[in-house]
Amino acid sequence: MRAGAEARATEADFRANHDPLTGLGNRAKFDASLGELTTRPTDHEPRPGSAALLLLDLNGFKQVNDQFGHPTGDEVLQIIARRLQSHSRHQDQLCRIGGDEFAILAKKSAAASTDTPISAEAIAAKIIGTIGTPILIEGRTIEVGVAIGIAYFPDTAKTGRDLMAKADLALYAAKENNRMSARSSYVVSS
Repeated sequence: MRAGAEARATEADFRANHDPLTGLGNRAKFDASLGELTTRPTDHEPRPGSAALLLLDLNGFKQVNDQFGHPTGDEVLQIIARRLQSHSRHQDQLCRIGGDEFAILAKKSAAASTDTPISAEAIAAKIIGTIGTPILIEGRTIEVGVAIGIAYFPDTAKTGRDLMAKADLALYAAKENNRMSARSSYVVSS
């Protein structure tokens, strides 16, 4: 009986912290990870470039739902999630935080030198490439782009709330860039 109760508790914990469509962490998992990252004892000050938050918002996704229906849109989200997972490192936290919005909390590897910052720009470039690859579903080619907002902890933000706000402002700027030119871009918060 004890094993059954433990299995149910494990399943309940998984459901509480993961998106049922993609299997990625959900908003609750993201908020907890962000809180853990930005809440540090005072004797362990974070080093510059110790983490980056990348907020992603798909471009053209509404048209996918409108043109092909929500089941196809769900399949696109699942494919995008798998593509994002293929480019995530084990120390990163990847979450679907709403509709067609994702977040990556990229943490510095323990093996990285103390003065080597996270390169969120390199991560963003890989994401743009992988999301930009056309998706084939039932003989149809579907293309979406992505806008990415990046903020660094503790370089540009000292708290979780501030990190989220800075990344969100950068995401908004990236979305504005996409309206005027390319389908995908990223902006780094200053």
